[in-house]
Amino acid sequence: MTLRVTLLLSVIVFLLSYLSSPDEPYSPGFPDTINAVIGDISFVEKFNREPNEFDSESTRIITHLEYVVSKLETAEAYNLSDEQLLNRKEIIGHLKKYIANQEFPSNYDYEETRRPTFINKDGNICAVGYLVAQTAGLEVAEALNEEFKYDYIYNMNSPMLDEWLLEFGLTKKEAAMIQPSYRPGPKEDNNDDVHVDSHFEISYGLGSALLAGTQIVLSGYGIFSDASSGTKKRALLGSVGLGVTSALFGLINLENSKSYSAEGDCCLASNFEKKNISRRNLSIANVAFGSASAIFNGLQYFSLKKEESQRALRVTTTQLYVPEINTMAPALNVNWRF
Repeated sequence: MTLRVTLLLSVIVFLLSYLSSPDEPYSPGFPDTINAVIGDISFVEKFNREPNEFDSESTRIITHLEYVVSKLETAEAYNLSDEQLLNRKEIIGHLKKYIANQEFPSNYDYEETRRPTFINKDGNICAVGYLVAQTAGLEVAEALNEEFKYDYIYNMNSPMLDEWLLEFGLTKKEAAMIQPSYRPGPKEDNNDDVHVDSHFEISYGLGSALLAGTQIVLSGYGIFSDASSGTKKRALLGSVGLGVTSALFGLINLENSKSYSAEGDCCLASNFEKKNISRRNLSIANVAFGSASAIFNGLQYFSLKKEESQRALRVTTTQLYVPEINTMAPALNVNWRF
């Protein structure tokens, strides 16, 4: 009799654990999926393909949440009171507002993988966190964030969360299905649709180096050579002109964002910007060096011209015979050479 009771209890415990477990695959081990419960099924159903690197973060999140909204609206909610049904309807309304606002967080602590992020350092809040904040208050959302910032819903062992789910007619599975995982925050920019490229462009680098080198050669020739004054002035003027060219060259290429459109397999065009960090830095160097070169060589040119003018005008003293007084008298001898 005791053995039968033990076996019966074992079967009951097994059935309870089976029934309480999610019937959808819970797979946080796949870092590129938007959701740990349903993966990227929302994107596949809408676009007939898997998401790729050219699909913007906002497109992936919105597609997922709109899919979840449709599932929540059509799901049959059993054993809910009238109050719970009203609360559930309110939750769905808030979720639609969250989608419209498009103020999604990025995770800043997991650089290689997507991760749920309750509230990030910018104050942007996740979908479930937003629903909690709108209904139970921001302080409740912040308390959950303090303890479960990067946790999946199924891993949040919180009586406070469980009470909230019960009050608003949601199962833990539904809350987990809502919860997106967010991609890592960018290191340089926090723009979801800006790609940063640090690749050095050889042609632009060689052109910049040629301009700078020519300026240095002409400047040195104009200052240190034994050439005629006219030749040295022409060299300095040439360096001034090249300096201005370098500065303009840098200014033109300083803002080098380029817009791209990546067409998907079906009908989704993903637009994004691409910025080249190396090109921007080299452009800043061109502006700085070109401006300094133009100013320096311009000053050298006017200095040389001033010295030339001083050498052209020569004033000397001499002695002249004055017949009226029958003697020699001092006089100035002015010589102007053109």
